[in-house]
Amino acid sequence: MMEDTGMPLELSETDMASMEALGALAKERGVDELIEPFYVTLKEDDNADVVDEYVDKITDLLRTALQSFFSDADMATKQEKIADLIRLLVGLGIKFDTINKAYFRLFLHSMGVLGQHIQHLEALVKTMYLWSSVTISVFYQELEKSRELIEEISTPIQSVWDKIISMPMVGHLDSSRFAVIEETLLEAVDRYAAAYVIIDVAGVDYLDSDVASHFIKLIQAINLMGTGAIIVGIGSNMSRAFVRLDVDLSGLNLKTFATFKQGLTYAFDRLGVTTVDRRAIK
Repeated sequence: MMEDTGMPLELSETDMASMEALGALAKERGVDELIEPFYVTLKEDDNADVVDEYVDKITDLLRTALQSFFSDADMATKQEKIADLIRLLVGLGIKFDTINKAYFRLFLHSMGVLGQHIQHLEALVKTMYLWSSVTISVFYQELEKSRELIEEISTPIQSVWDKIISMPMVGHLDSSRFAVIEETLLEAVDRYAAAYVIIDVAGVDYLDSDVASHFIKLIQAINLMGTGAIIVGIGSNMSRAFVRLDVDLSGLNLKTFATFKQGLTYAFDRLGVTTVDRRAIK
């Protein structure tokens, strides 16, 4: 369902009557005549090829949205029909500016075709405003979904052995990202009853005092759950950064190793896990 746009807009009984009248005029002139400027504008986007590929679906959803505006009395229904179209365009990678320009041109054209009936002009302008508010709302929703997906992908937890889990850290780390990492990792420690957590920092591109502080607090939280922390992948740059920032690692149940293999071997040894080199078995 379409979420509340947060933008107040009411269509009065007079507006609804105007919309019905405009609908009759649009049907008489042909709805496709109104659709053409919208489609032409979409073709100006960098993803013009995909617009051609989905032209039938785009046209159907646009036609449905217009018909809803001209006939449906329920505001939520009008919003949902627009949202269906916008979600498709966003999913196809069409930029916000292109969509914004497309419906602006559509309504400019509509004013030229239908707006000579001046008594209906106010309803047409309100319609344009509503399209704009729904477009913004849908974009924010899709951006939020993308952000959540990126956070989920960027904090993958792997159970590498019974009571041993690992998590790679990649890219830029900040307070917001660390909050997600901490929540995800501590939930995994509890879920897997982990004795050791291997944190691979080889992909971390920057370390400052704030990030170092978050690291310490994360290790402390892991230790409070009775779990040992193993950090692997500390390169020369990060090693120097820890020294430069005078990061105090004393008092922590923490081991550091250059490679993941070394860290995993340490965890195996502590848990009494024996590994066998199958290449040596004849």
